[in-house]
Amino acid sequence: MTPIEPRREPSETFRVKCPTCTKTIRAQKSMRGRVAKCPRCEAEFLLSARSKAKPSERALIAPISVTRNGATLGSPSKQSAEIPRSVLLAAWTLVGLFAVASFLFCLWYLREQNEATVEAADLRVSQAIADAKQWLASEDDLAKWKVVEADLVVALSNDLVSNKQEGQTILELVGQRAHARQMWHDARQLAQQGRGHEAAALLRKYVLLARAEHLGEAQWILDELETANSDAKAMATLLALDEASFLELEKTGIVDDPRVTRPELKNILNVTIQRMLPLAKVKRANPEPPELTVPSKIIPKELLTNSIGMDFVLIPTGTFTMGSPAQEEGRSDDETQYEVTISGDYFLGVYEVTQAQYQHVMGNNPSGHVGLTHPVEQVSWEEAVEFCKRLSELRSEQMAGRSYRLPTEAEWEYACRAGTSTKYGYGEDELLLGDVAWFIGNSQGRAQAVGQKNANAWGLHDMHGNVFEWCADRYGKYPSRAVTDPRGDTESQIRLIRGGGWGSAATYCRAAYRFGDAPSRRSNSRGFRVAMDRSGQELKDLPNIRAGQIAKAVTNSVNMELVLIPAGTFAMGSPTGEAGRDINETQHEVTIKQEFYLGAYEVTQAQYREVMGKNPSHFAAKQDIPDSSNHPVEQVTWEEADEFCRRLSTRPEEKAAGRVYRLPTEAEWEYACRANSITTFSFGNEIMQLDEYAWYQANCNRTTQAVGQKKPNAWGLYDMHGNVGEWCADWYALYPPDAGFDPTGPANGTYRVYRGGSWLFDATGCRTSYRYYTFPTIRSTYCGFRVALNVRMAE
Repeated sequence: MTPIEPRREPSETFRVKCPTCTKTIRAQKSMRGRVAKCPRCEAEFLLSARSKAKPSERALIAPISVTRNGATLGSPSKQSAEIPRSVLLAAWTLVGLFAVASFLFCLWYLREQNEATVEAADLRVSQAIADAKQWLASEDDLAKWKVVEADLVVALSNDLVSNKQEGQTILELVGQRAHARQMWHDARQLAQQGRGHEAAALLRKYVLLARAEHLGEAQWILDELETANSDAKAMATLLALDEASFLELEKTGIVDDPRVTRPELKNILNVTIQRMLPLAKVKRANPEPPELTVPSKIIPKELLTNSIGMDFVLIPTGTFTMGSPAQEEGRSDDETQYEVTISGDYFLGVYEVTQAQYQHVMGNNPSGHVGLTHPVEQVSWEEAVEFCKRLSELRSEQMAGRSYRLPTEAEWEYACRAGTSTKYGYGEDELLLGDVAWFIGNSQGRAQAVGQKNANAWGLHDMHGNVFEWCADRYGKYPSRAVTDPRGDTESQIRLIRGGGWGSAATYCRAAYRFGDAPSRRSNSRGFRVAMDRSGQELKDLPNIRAGQIAKAVTNSVNMELVLIPAGTFAMGSPTGEAGRDINETQHEVTIKQEFYLGAYEVTQAQYREVMGKNPSHFAAKQDIPDSSNHPVEQVTWEEADEFCRRLSTRPEEKAAGRVYRLPTEAEWEYACRANSITTFSFGNEIMQLDEYAWYQANCNRTTQAVGQKKPNAWGLYDMHGNVGEWCADWYALYPPDAGFDPTGPANGTYRVYRGGSWLFDATGCRTSYRYYTFPTIRSTYCGFRVALNVRMAE
């Protein structure tokens, strides 16, 4: 039997790379795990081959271990994974270069993007400036100025703008031109309505503002006024003013206009010039005002403003000589001099009681010469006493502990003299009476608005002239001895009257002049001013009354607090003498017949987001304002504010309560802001106090602030004078000439009204009566809103 040989695997030859020197060698294996040897480096390595692998694949089979001269060199797979340091360095260098290149590319890209943004912003401003310049040089429609102004404001709002200074300059010019254009429009409207006196007063402001630039337009309006007022009353009103106004108009060339050819106009010019010349001669002869007699007691002025805006000044204790010396020209027999001591300080009204104040307290206006800021007249002594009684009974005055009365005759003369002993409170010269008094020489046959003439040394206006003033005393002869706090005759039925009136000669305006009349008698040259004892003014300012203390309050489902505003009548607009007054603030009587609720605060960003689902505010939460939820919402159009009221009304909680919200009317807004006051601001006339009540240009740090941080007004409403302006329901129009009940403005228009000042505006723009208006689609960082609610819907 032939022996059986062991079975052999078929022999295979294939190529493989040496793992140490990378030489390709031919290897032969007949069984798995066969050792091969490199002839170059003499390295031996164990092959790991697959018996079924294709020859083309065998070259890919790597050794699993390597030895040289009996020493194991390790796993070829690991050895082959080791990369030389130079290769690693090169690789990392490439990575670093790539990173640097990427960073530089990003910087370049961002710079290009920023330059593109700035370029686009500058282009937008440049286009807006070009449009504005084109408009300024044209005679376009009145409505266009608001569009131009709005485009400029939006374009300049980008912080990246580099040509902002030029834009701001043009914006200021646009504002000036726009103001003039609005005057032009309003003057035409007044002329067409036949309201010549108002049109002429407005035209005077227009001419002085426009000067040569718009003189052609001004002259055209004059022609319109002549057409609308054939008797030339408008021209007469325009020219028959005071000396300063006449001289200013003379500079514009209107006085010498060759078109003034009608005889009656020439006569008006001549009369006006003749009236002005004596005044000019007096002033040229007395370039420096005469020194006032030094008061016997210099006191700091301590002022007080009550809840309806009446200003009072503290009159100090002291002794003076009452009556007139025997040699005084015009002296009467009942002016025998004697010494009087005023033993206690008291407050006396800075002004005579006005018609607006009287009407607010008494509910009627008996005056013959109607004017809300004019002194009330046709008032008997009994009615003056009743006014003091009712004023003392006002809740706000009771809370302050104030009680009012008429001054005694001695108190009146002591305050009128203000430390002097001369014929008048300023001295002896009768020619200077016109500087301090309205009398027969300058009154034009009627009483004039209070406070226009110079005050005496203690800050009291119109103590000589305008209207005579009732005193508390009964008329009688003076005693022959010194008296402390005299109270007059105890048996006479005649009440005392002091001070001179608009129809009086100079001699009857002397500090010592006195006469009496029956307490029931009335006259159109007779009024009064009120006094208050110092003991009744411990609470000088109204307390910070929170909503609910003076009236019922409502808190709704989005945590809005609304205050009840009572019905009442007030003087809407501003008096002609108010600093900063604009031409669209003509005073007129308005009655709010129904009480209503008004938000104690402006609508906040949190409340707006909860109802509308978004917050459009520019001053939203960011690095410098980490939490703006309690700031007022802004960048809201009129339509969006109106939509907010609609959506708030449809919330389930509000529907269940029957509440339907709305924007307040302009009349409701001003009535609520005034809170029974008739002053420049709801708290008085002093701009220095505005910081306590409002966020405005001087204290806001150029941003809105959280609501409710400043003092409220007397009805518990916050931020009525600043923070953001507030949309009202009305379309804008000039005020009507007559009284109105619950006015809602015109049925349609171009602009919507917003009121109340803002963080951007100065103190003048935060006045109670100041009116703003713009397109209802405009957004701004200085305009928000507060909501109103009818009483029947709140209860």
